[in-house]
This record gives sequence, C-alpha cells and structure tokens, in this order.
Amino acid sequence: MEWLARAYWNVPGAEFLKSLNRSDFDVYGEAVTEGMTLMCSDLESPSEKVLQAIAVDFTTLFAGCRPGAPYPYESIFSGGERLMMQESRESVLEYYKEDEYAVVQDESREPEDHISHELRYVASLYGKAAAASAHGDDDAARASLARVASFKAEHLGRWVPVFCREVEASAETPFFKGLARLTQAVVESMCSER
Repeated sequence: MEWLARAYWNVPGAEFLKSLNRSDFDVYGEAVTEGMTLMCSDLESPSEKVLQAIAVDFTTLFAGCRPGAPYPYESIFSGGERLMMQESRESVLEYYKEDEYAVVQDESREPEDHISHELRYVASLYGKAAAASAHGDDDAARASLARVASFKAEHLGRWVPVFCREVEASAETPFFKGLARLTQAVVESMCSER
C-alpha cells in the first residue's frame, strides 16, 4: 500500500521503480495481475526514454498541466463540481483525527484528501491491526480493520474507481495505465483479502 501511495506522490524515478516488489501485492490476489503486468512491462531495466515518458505522464496527469486531468484528490471526484477542498476533505480529516493519524507533509503541502495521504492512512490502519494481532489483541485488530472497511465505504471506494478509470483513459504510458488498474484492484479488495 505504501508503494502505491508513493507512486502518486512524486515523479517515479529509476530507484523507486526498481523498488517495486511484486510479491508485496500477492495478498490482494489475482485481481492485481493484469495491472501489475501492464505497469511493469518496460520496467525491468528502465531506459532514460522510458523514465522521461513516465515523468511527462505523471506531470500531465497529476500536476495540473491539462484541463480535465484526473487530479488525485477525493474532493475533485466527490462534489458536484470538480473543485478541491470540499466537504469530503473535511470528512477525511475527521477519520485521521479519530485515529490519531498525522499526515506527513513535504514541501508540496498537498491537501489531506490526496490519494497518497488516503492510502498511507489505510496502510497505517493495517499496521495497527497487524501489531494488535501480534500482541494477541484481536479486538483492537478487528477495530482497525473495521475502520479500513468504513473508510473504504465512505471514501476510497466511492472515488478511486472513477479516478482510476480516468487515469487509465488519459495515461500515455503502460506504467500509469497499469498503476490505475493495480490501484483499483487493491482498493476493491481491501478487507476481503487480509
């Protein structure tokens, strides 16, 4: 999950692309295979040309370089108008606050409903569930997984499928087309595969 969050945060460079461990996604089942295969089709040893194409695609898709681009913010997809900083952002902040989750910002200061923040939040909940299970606290583990299910139902599950379809339709590179399919498969399988 953390790898997905990072893929939407910054332009993926050679080292980041090499850090993809396909086995990290095995837990999500066969649904991710198609996206993973497409995404990784030219990443075994990425050339400068491939890296440049991925960088241009990232900027075009997510950095405001094209009208109607699939910007990676929930509020763009959940309101009637494609505007940022809407009601869904406030609801996301409530989840973060209730779970004492602190958004880690870098110099870009992206809004809290950015897909990377939301995926990192879910990863933190899975981490809490795993830690609770390791300590024999099954009630705490179930509570964390219930929070994942709730957040998926109220947030990720509502906007990420549409976002992913737009990314796949707009992307120029196999990497981002595959990343969109992979992301959608991961979000759809949350709580059911773990």
